[in-house]
This record gives sequence, C-alpha cells and structure tokens, in this order.
Amino acid sequence: MLGCAAMASLAHTLSHDIGVPVIDGVAAAVKLVETLLDLTPKH
Repeated sequence: MLGCAAMASLAHTLSHDIGVPVIDGVAAAVKLVETLLDLTPKH
C-alpha cells in the first residue's frame, strides 16, 4: 500500500515493476467513502 497522496501516480508503475498489485491509499479511501454513502439509508 502506498503511504501518501504524492505517491498515487506511482501505483501502476510500481505494480508493473514488482509484479504484484499495489493499493493506492487515496483511491482506496475514496472508494470506501463512496461505498459507505451507498449503504446509508435514504429517507
């Protein structure tokens, strides 16, 4: 997992270079918030 937003652009390159998936913490955090908002009951 990458540690800061400044490294976000490196995820694809790093993943390709080392041959394993790399998790971009910023993208993961945004997706988590989107998921939580989708799960929130709407009245």
